[in-house]
Amino acid sequence: MFERRAKVLLAWEMVRPDSEEEFPEKPEYPQRPALPNNRASDAVIEAYEREVKNYQLELAEYRELNKEFEGQKLALRELSNLIIDTVSPELQRINCSPDDNLREWYSNLQKTCSASTVQKAEKAIRQYEELVDTRQKIKNPLEWLTKWEITMAESIKKEVAQAKTPVAWFNDLIRVLTPYDESFINAFKVQTRRELENRTLEFRTVSNDLKWHFSQKPAHTKRVAKGTFGPTFAEPESGPEEGSETGPSNPNSASLGKANKPTKRTRRAPQTNSKRRKVQDEGDDDETPRRVCKGCEGWHDISKCFYIFPDQAPENWRPRTVVQEGIKARLKNDKSLSKLVDQIKAKQSD
Repeated sequence: MFERRAKVLLAWEMVRPDSEEEFPEKPEYPQRPALPNNRASDAVIEAYEREVKNYQLELAEYRELNKEFEGQKLALRELSNLIIDTVSPELQRINCSPDDNLREWYSNLQKTCSASTVQKAEKAIRQYEELVDTRQKIKNPLEWLTKWEITMAESIKKEVAQAKTPVAWFNDLIRVLTPYDESFINAFKVQTRRELENRTLEFRTVSNDLKWHFSQKPAHTKRVAKGTFGPTFAEPESGPEEGSETGPSNPNSASLGKANKPTKRTRRAPQTNSKRRKVQDEGDDDETPRRVCKGCEGWHDISKCFYIFPDQAPENWRPRTVVQEGIKARLKNDKSLSKLVDQIKAKQSD
């Protein structure tokens, strides 16, 4: 954190422990030449005028150096405050003497606190291997991808071989995400193969594409167990009015407040799975509830998918290449999806 902040402030060369640059010090104000007395000779006056010109040049140089020093002082003060705010008082007493400059503070703290290069590399390797372990179950892919980006950046910095080889880290990524969304990940793997072969694949670009895809998918919800709410019936027929001679056939049940068992005429026939599937596949009314598109997996009906039916898209709509390639792969490999799209196209053309 200290090194990153020092580089942002353009002060890293001033505080770097092995820097050969001298630590900044306040420049000295130039000495003004003494005025000659009234009886001075012409030679003395000429010498004085030359000293005045040199003084003016030194003064201009001093002002430039002092302006630069003031900027350096502000950066060093911010870095000093960073150490004071983040380092424990015990470590400050040991490593940060008031007589030492900031470069010596940082050097002492490095010797006391920092781990060796080997230890840092081993830690980075462990973190990477734990993150790409296929035994883990990903609940939120967006959070996992953010953590993966951070780990990749740290691993590359620590020279972890897996993170520096595109084929290696991409295959690790695919193995972890495939159980979460197998169809899309397989299509995504095909779409990025050329970049992978050309060694132009960037982990940040891959992460952004995957984040966009998973952000379009609705959150996974738990399925309601069968029989939780029981069968649904139509509203029962109104019973006899109060005071009429006709009463309930079973006065005991009426007194207990139990509803009469509905007759076959009032019971709604439950929909079979095939009927439900047919309604979901063929329904395209505006009143139909939105559902996950089987093409792009967006939150809309498949008949309104701009990727499958681009004629319906507005003029300012721009498709994403990753999604387009995924849909092409699905239509090619999934015969039922291809048949469904043909049916919808035929119905729209009528």
